Amino acid sequence: RGHAVDERRSTYSGQAAIVLRVRNGSGQEVQKLSQRYQLSGDARDVEAARQGDIIFYREVDLEPGVYTIESVVFDAGAKRGSARVTTLNVPAVDGRDTAMSSLVLVNRIEETSDAPQNEPSVRPPLFVGRMLLYPNLGEPVSKGAVTELPFYFTLYGSVTDARITAQLLRNGQPLAEAPVALSSSTGARVQHIGKLSIAGLPVGTYELRLAVQTGHQQLSRTAFFTLVD
Repeated sequence: RGHAVDERRSTYSGQAAIVLRVRNGSGQEVQKLSQRYQLSGDARDVEAARQGDIIFYREVDLEPGVYTIESVVFDAGAKRGSARVTTLNVPAVDGRDTAMSSLVLVNRIEETSDAPQNEPSVRPPLFVGRMLLYPNLGEPVSKGAVTELPFYFTLYGSVTDARITAQLLRNGQPLAEAPVALSSSTGARVQHIGKLSIAGLPVGTYELRLAVQTGHQQLSRTAFFTLVD
């Protein structure tokens, strides 16, 4: 990121902007979200600021369908930007059936004292109790930094008889498989944080696959991650 350093005042400053557009299957814009960031601090901290992260978090309600998400980040100081396009599928949900969120790999978990106080069924999806989850958005995972990789998902509806299996694969070949025990819950929304042991795995790209069997339904979600030294 571009940060201007004021040597006389021993401070730095910078500006960044994030714009996100959501388009439906017809290409029409249905949501536009943006945020401008003003960054400043002591000049001695400028290198740490350049290596730091900006977390842009918004929630949107979308009707079932396929959407295209266009995200643009512009660094005003460096006068350059980058863009990314992703696809989001919002499935239709029958209230009588069990539904499942995406499978989210988690970079870190932070316990916070200001967690939302509204009902658990309508709390922001990345809050679990007083824990705020920071998802992994495709960043490589360092073997030397962690021995376990947290993952997170949510089930909706009747899940009392749900049987869940986690499977680790590499190049499409199963390496390990284990059952996943849900925490006890009497509500219609069950959030679960699990941990995948990555100790001893060689560098490479892996797939974590969850299979859910409940009544007549079969659901599955996958997430990929890359281990590096």
